[in-house]
Amino acid sequence: MDKPVSLTKVDDAFYQQQQNQYEQQQQSIIQQQQLIIQQQQEQLQQFQQAKQNEQLQIQQQLYAQQQQLEQQQLELQRLQFERAQLQSNQLQAQLEKPIDLQKVQEIHQQILLQPPENISTTVSNVNPNGVAAEVANGVLHAPSGSEFVGGCGVRGNLKVRVIRGHNLMVGDAVTNSSDPYVLIKSSCFASHPKTKFISNNLNPVWEETFFLSIESVRTELLMFKVYDHDLVGCDDLLGYFGVNLSLLPIGVEVRTNEKLYFAKHGSIEIAITALDFGLTNIPPNYISTYIDWRNNLVPLERKDFSNLPGTKKTSSFISKTDTAMGPYYCKITHGDFKIIHGYPKLRKTSRQRVAEGFATAGIITAAVFAVIISAPFSGCNHHW
Repeated sequence: MDKPVSLTKVDDAFYQQQQNQYEQQQQSIIQQQQLIIQQQQEQLQQFQQAKQNEQLQIQQQLYAQQQQLEQQQLELQRLQFERAQLQSNQLQAQLEKPIDLQKVQEIHQQILLQPPENISTTVSNVNPNGVAAEVANGVLHAPSGSEFVGGCGVRGNLKVRVIRGHNLMVGDAVTNSSDPYVLIKSSCFASHPKTKFISNNLNPVWEETFFLSIESVRTELLMFKVYDHDLVGCDDLLGYFGVNLSLLPIGVEVRTNEKLYFAKHGSIEIAITALDFGLTNIPPNYISTYIDWRNNLVPLERKDFSNLPGTKKTSSFISKTDTAMGPYYCKITHGDFKIIHGYPKLRKTSRQRVAEGFATAGIITAAVFAVIISAPFSGCNHHW
């Protein structure tokens, strides 16, 4: 007779089979989860790669657009120069005809004048019989009989060459040199053109040309600021100077060496051409007189402004009894400056005003403390 199978062994085998199935299912689920996670990671990597490619593509597009814009600006400057040259040739052709002075003036007012380089002072805007130009009290005045083409509120076009600097101030004590550049400022500029900076050079050569459009040429004082370029922090000012546009002769390049305000030494060599505005019917000596006057102008340092006529202090630089105005009286200029007695003074920046406020507060605190500790104590009687 066969022996009966143990129920306990059957149950154990069944449970073991079920357990194995559960483990297999669990292992399968884990593998599926790992596969899903791997797929998600791959999708995330693909998304990030696509995003990087998209950003790179956008950057490339922006760079291409910037390059295109710069090319368009250069092309615009070239077209403006060619147009001025063409119209100058038209003017010269007209001037060769026997026409009267009134006709010449009409041509000057209607045509943009751009003469060739090194133009002679015997061109049509010179009056050989004109009264010689004179400098009075350090100020050059428009010669008698001359006329100004353009006026208040009239926009004019200007060609400026920033050529070089001479014996500039040291801006970096570590290198005992400067990294200078020139910034041009006007009351009508939305953005201000500037030269490249030249590393470690107190006699830099820039030789850069700018074409500028000035809103009111008769009243504008065009400012040039010279800075030392710094990689960290604010750039240091090396000096500045201004140019009175209303004294420029029309269509003639004048080259001058401009000494710097707020500097013990240093000058900037520039050449300016008033393309479609300026003085006409000038005497033969006017251009040479203008250049000599500009080259010999004495700039002011910061301390000199407190000694100008009308202030409480006296000055060995400018006599207190001298009532003559400076060369830029009644001019309009950029908001960085204010005209004081005919001289452009650089306004203090907010950073300078805050620093001076802290310095003043420190001095006052130290003075009060010194008074307190030096005063005798009340209630103590000293018998010496």
